[in-house]
Amino acid sequence: MTKDNFFFCIVGYDHPSDRIISYLKYAPDTVGKWKMDEQPLKRMIPFYSAISVQKSLKFLENYPDYIFNDKFNNVKISAVPLTYVKKYYEADKKIEEIANLKKRDALQEKVIALVDYLKDKSGVNRDKFGVTGSILINIHNPKFSDIDLTIYGVNNAKKIKKTLIMEYDESKRIKQFKSNHEIENWIKRKTEQFNFNKKIAKIILSRQWSFGYFDDTRFSIHPIKEIKNINNNYGNEQCKYLGLAKIRAMIKDSNNSMFLPSKYVIEDVEIIKGKKSENLNQIISYEGIYSNIVENGEKIESYGKLEEVFDLKTKSKYQRLLIGSYEAKGNDYMIPIDF
Repeated sequence: MTKDNFFFCIVGYDHPSDRIISYLKYAPDTVGKWKMDEQPLKRMIPFYSAISVQKSLKFLENYPDYIFNDKFNNVKISAVPLTYVKKYYEADKKIEEIANLKKRDALQEKVIALVDYLKDKSGVNRDKFGVTGSILINIHNPKFSDIDLTIYGVNNAKKIKKTLIMEYDESKRIKQFKSNHEIENWIKRKTEQFNFNKKIAKIILSRQWSFGYFDDTRFSIHPIKEIKNINNNYGNEQCKYLGLAKIRAMIKDSNNSMFLPSKYVIEDVEIIKGKKSENLNQIISYEGIYSNIVENGEKIESYGKLEEVFDLKTKSKYQRLLIGSYEAKGNDYMIPIDF
């Protein structure tokens, strides 16, 4: 929360020393579904995407100190100056805070019930869970708010993924969708949102695992790196825009694909459209729908922003394809092609 009572969500793990790269989630307004005390809050973007973040920059033009021209990543983005931070909300401490409340509302009760259910089924300790979204900042409404959990560490996330996939098939308490009609609505929304066809939407849906319903309350799971595995490398690399490109490649390493941004190491790259490139060895996605949807050894097709990345320390170069850029205008994607 900033001094202007704006609420920002942090993006990624690399940040300048004096500000936090983030996007605007809630802002004070005269009306709004959410309230902090008696102050209505408006949700500034309906979902996280490059296009939504770009639209939020229009609002922030009235507050130019929140807009940051990132010379290393070669992009204009929202980023909160550290001196503007009024309060920092820690998702990993919220679970115990809720557990220790003398009186919990219905949604808070369900948060603890869901975490303990997943803990018992997966073997992942409660202290590896957190909760984010409206519950974290105490503006949730038990009548309509979702449960947005965080899970810390790639191995813990893999255990939760395995557990959820099993529960979707077997559990009476956890379901991914309530009905076939809801599945069709999901497919319809994603085809409109991401500009891919119904067939591709169904393929991507078959790879999704991180959302569902617990006792009829919608939840989502967001893997986060553990503190010990986070190294802020901001300023070590300089990115140069090379145009848009369409490629096919093999996934070599998908271990970091669970996090946001998702990272895939690739090999056997074929440039289908765009500038011919050398040493293109990575796909990075800021669109969560492409997180953890392909595994090592699978072939993919992808379209996105081609960048040359120059390591300022080692003086070496590599190239990557980025999904979730302003330049691609929502037309970028990554899909498995062996199906």
